[in-house]
Amino acid sequence: MLKSVEQSKIVLERENGKDVDILFSTLRKVITACTEDPLFYDGGLKAIENLGVIHIQSPVWALIHLLEKREYIKVQNMTPKELVKKVREYLETLQPGDQIGNWNFKEKNTTIAFGTPAGAYNPNMDPGFVFKNDKWEFILRTIEDFGDGRSYFVLESITTSKQLVNFNLSNNQRYSIVRGLHQLFENYSMTIGLGARKKVEVKAAFDELGFDPKGLITSFEESSFDVVRFIIDFLDYGAVRQQVKLNIQQQISAKAANQVIEENESDAEEETAGLIEQSINLILYGPPGTGKTYATRERAVGLANPDFDDVDSRKEIKKEYERLVNKGLIQFVTFHQSMGYEDFIEGIKPIPPTEDNKEVAYDIEDGIFKEICNRIKSAKKLRPKSSIKYVSNFEELYNEFINQISSILDDLEEGEIHTIPSKRTNVRILSIDSKTSTMLTKGERAETTVSIDKEKLKRIYNHYNTEKVLENASQLRKEIGTDIDWETNYYAAYKALKEFERFTSQQNSSDQVDNYVLIIDEINRGNVSAIFGELITLLEPDKRLGQPEELRLTLPYSKTEFAVPSNLHIIGTMNTADRSVEALDTALRRRFEFEEVMPDPSVIKEEGNSGGVIKDDKGREVNLVDLLTKINERIEVLVDRDHTIGHSYFINVTNEDDLRAAFKNKVIPLLQEYFYGDYGKIGLVLGTGFVKEPDSTPVTFAAFNYDNKDELGQRGYQLKTIGEGFDIIGACRVLMGLPEKGDPAKEQETLRDAQSDK
Repeated sequence: MLKSVEQSKIVLERENGKDVDILFSTLRKVITACTEDPLFYDGGLKAIENLGVIHIQSPVWALIHLLEKREYIKVQNMTPKELVKKVREYLETLQPGDQIGNWNFKEKNTTIAFGTPAGAYNPNMDPGFVFKNDKWEFILRTIEDFGDGRSYFVLESITTSKQLVNFNLSNNQRYSIVRGLHQLFENYSMTIGLGARKKVEVKAAFDELGFDPKGLITSFEESSFDVVRFIIDFLDYGAVRQQVKLNIQQQISAKAANQVIEENESDAEEETAGLIEQSINLILYGPPGTGKTYATRERAVGLANPDFDDVDSRKEIKKEYERLVNKGLIQFVTFHQSMGYEDFIEGIKPIPPTEDNKEVAYDIEDGIFKEICNRIKSAKKLRPKSSIKYVSNFEELYNEFINQISSILDDLEEGEIHTIPSKRTNVRILSIDSKTSTMLTKGERAETTVSIDKEKLKRIYNHYNTEKVLENASQLRKEIGTDIDWETNYYAAYKALKEFERFTSQQNSSDQVDNYVLIIDEINRGNVSAIFGELITLLEPDKRLGQPEELRLTLPYSKTEFAVPSNLHIIGTMNTADRSVEALDTALRRRFEFEEVMPDPSVIKEEGNSGGVIKDDKGREVNLVDLLTKINERIEVLVDRDHTIGHSYFINVTNEDDLRAAFKNKVIPLLQEYFYGDYGKIGLVLGTGFVKEPDSTPVTFAAFNYDNKDELGQRGYQLKTIGEGFDIIGACRVLMGLPEKGDPAKEQETLRDAQSDK
């Protein structure tokens, strides 16, 4: 090992050139002391202390890193969980009034939370530590293990009542550990308004405030980790991020104001309505495979949880999306030709008999749209008007819930009722028994009243309070017990209790309203006029509940009054290549903002598993970005841009087999549909690698007199069979105008010619 150190000295002299002898002598002592210890940090640091070595600076660490890289010594890095633990241990020692940097420690808080990863918040395990300076007041929260191995630093702003950042230490783009050097980076992900802001915009805002151009928040060597310095750097970073958010919000407001000012007075009101509409009703449209459905998920997460910042990770977005779906903040539906008003708004539906030899009954049942609107209106009333203490068990939660329901009933005007949504209908709450704290309920169209027993509700709560999900009322008798009669009423009571629990855990300000999102996939495949009916008018932002031009309509089946909440966002998707449907209804077009989502070949390189290049064992390669670009250039000329091919067809391609499958099962079937089986035009797109030219030998017909018989015998173009042995790399290279066999000199010449043509 020491011989290797001698060699490392030469490297250091060449790269550093000063104080080498002193540093090398120090390192020699360190290595000698650590020779017998397999893990440098377990015994090495203690050995250094015993030697009295004081020159452990970055050049010495450079040598240590070099030796570790060559596996002459082994360095065990501090894990994210250990880092969080060290910070937490120090935070626990602070006393109110302690000063670190320009931040004053105020208190350890277990009641306030403005959001934590995936909505998790346990005040006993993850308390907040409140810091304040002359401008901001933040909560710093440390989460050693979120339950799946991930560790977090969470920063929440008391000043703005918003979560500021979820810092996921498992994200390699945000937290880097390289041979003892730890670095934390800003990733410029930020959600303000409708979904995520562009990273270029966010970075520019950081740059304006003089933030590190590489996004570095803080860094430290393990041997000299200063926990106080780390906390100061992280809080200072939070102050910058908070200011960036405010600056971007001001820019958005200023831009909106300027747009209105530029219009004359008569158009000002219409322009303002248009700006509001942009954030309420949106349709993403484009060719197949461009990621429209994924984009709706990203937008929906940004709307339902504006504090979610991990927008770089598809996995984290999907996980957060599923969490918000389970909470009822996001709902997904696909339109189709058979969907009607009765499925979407309300209609008369059959109710299966509960006993043998009984006839099928019919009842009015709420559709998807009406159900989510009722749920939003009920949830708004459940939100506490003032902050309440943290509830730690069912008893406390139930008592607070009953108090809130009592308050709602007390505030009702004469003739007004309060209902909570169930799966098939609404349940009316008639009264609260002050002695037993039980709720007296009645189904919207039922004749019998039902008292919700507290102990039965507790059993339901305990059973479904883990990972199990209560999706419909019929589960209750099967999974809880046959004594749960009137399951519709219990289902509604449990859902209302869980909604109230969510508000108590958030402790948001009483005037803050949750955003709900309804995603309508393939919106143009349904008969929109028939599905929405008379409610198409209520979609307009200024016609919604609480708006200046609020409208309410009486529904035809239930004869109940209906309005659309102002915090319900609708995001639709539309496939522009789908010829099986007519153009969207004009009335719908006027009420939606449209955003085009076109193929983006660069995504294949940036987010794909292959890095955008596929190679074979002969050394030939295909650049998938250039391949898709070529295909779409030709389709755009031969058909139109609405029929181009999306990047998602190639994003998961990692080898030749994947590439064969992509062409055989996705690309070629699409082209066959686009060109109505005209294989000559398909050949113009794909080239001779995929399409055979006609055989010159005509087909011989039977002896029979028929006009133009000879012309009919001419053979047409044919697709080549893409089997296991098909040379997909060669075919793609022909498509791109490159040498099939991969002659480097000829390839460079071809590329130069293509460049000169441009």
